[in-house]
Amino acid sequence: MSEEVKAVPPLATCMSPPPPPPPPPPPNSNDIPSPSLPINVPVPNQKMKMLPWIRIASIKDQCVWTKIKQMEDKVPVNYPQLEKQFHCKEIKNKRSSAVPKNILNHQKAVNIEMLFKNNKKSPDELLEMIRPGSTNPLGLKFYQSLKENLPNTDEANSLREILPEELKKLSPAEYFLSRLISLPHYALWIDAMTTMETIEIPVNITSHLQNISNACDLLMTNESFETFLRYVLHVGLFMNKGKDTGIAVGFDLCSLQKLSETKSTDDSVTLLEFLVHEILKSHSTCLKFVDDFQDILQRPGCCELKKDTDEFNATKKKFEEFQVQIEAATSEIKDQCFKFIQNGKTQIENVSEKLENLKRKSKEVADHFAIKNINVDELFKCLREMCGSIDNIQVYSDSIIINFSLLLTSYLKS
Repeated sequence: MSEEVKAVPPLATCMSPPPPPPPPPPPNSNDIPSPSLPINVPVPNQKMKMLPWIRIASIKDQCVWTKIKQMEDKVPVNYPQLEKQFHCKEIKNKRSSAVPKNILNHQKAVNIEMLFKNNKKSPDELLEMIRPGSTNPLGLKFYQSLKENLPNTDEANSLREILPEELKKLSPAEYFLSRLISLPHYALWIDAMTTMETIEIPVNITSHLQNISNACDLLMTNESFETFLRYVLHVGLFMNKGKDTGIAVGFDLCSLQKLSETKSTDDSVTLLEFLVHEILKSHSTCLKFVDDFQDILQRPGCCELKKDTDEFNATKKKFEEFQVQIEAATSEIKDQCFKFIQNGKTQIENVSEKLENLKRKSKEVADHFAIKNINVDELFKCLREMCGSIDNIQVYSDSIIINFSLLLTSYLKS
């Protein structure tokens, strides 16, 4: 008689279900989440050229972008004309390149290409010389210049998005940096290769620092500049609609130089020229800031804060070393150098105080415009160049009007 086979019950699991995920951390009370854009813009009917600004995704209290968000539009945006002049060309029977133009700051690209020229090497040759890390073939000045012109976060992210087969379509500078940032610990290695620059005694540093301080005050209080920023923000949101760069409540002020680098579909006009002509039609007082800024940004030292600071610190170090030597010297030498040392201490304390005040003021500018890593020299150079370009556009526009009036008068008389 066969034994009855009993079914074995399934083993009960001893594992309990996983715990629920922890709640998200509370938002920083100083940050204002920005799920909605400050300006409502229509969706373009055509694919637009991108305005490659460095966007600001969130802002803090008392930031100028909060004020700009609440402003009224003094200059209407001519969407149809903007779309007509700055849409992407349609390329039939050919895959359009995914490589954007002008990823790098224009001056940065020029500086990188100067490294090729000065060293008489191609980008690939320089990369091979950098990889081993030897300073002998290239020299320390090369690494100093390279460190100053490395891509920022947004530029680096854009370069990393380029596919390997598209690299050769980049400019030489962008190709070089795209490959450079793929090297492991590239920034750390370059930083290790740099040394302090040769420093000279600063001249008129006190007046230079005062000029920079005055420029910071003007930048934070100029209303026509705020109106101009809102207009640029409006246009940029429209052009970048549907892209990550189109989700912004503001932009880094150094992105203003991209207005001169972004050209129309037929390359006949820059975005800056388009904006200036549109402003002149309806509200020319929005450009009042140009004269205000040019007056102060052309003063000595306004774009040389780092240079003056480095030179002062070197002078201060030498002075302190000299002071130690004199304290160990004979009483006759001490007496002879007493007045010099006292005057030097007073001057150093005075300049140190002004530098600390300017450091605090730079922080105010950074907070006011929501700039994460402010470089006062780079910011003022950008603004000075942009104001010069706007001034030239206005002069050219005025000359056309004058010549047309003369021709019309001559025609009517004949």
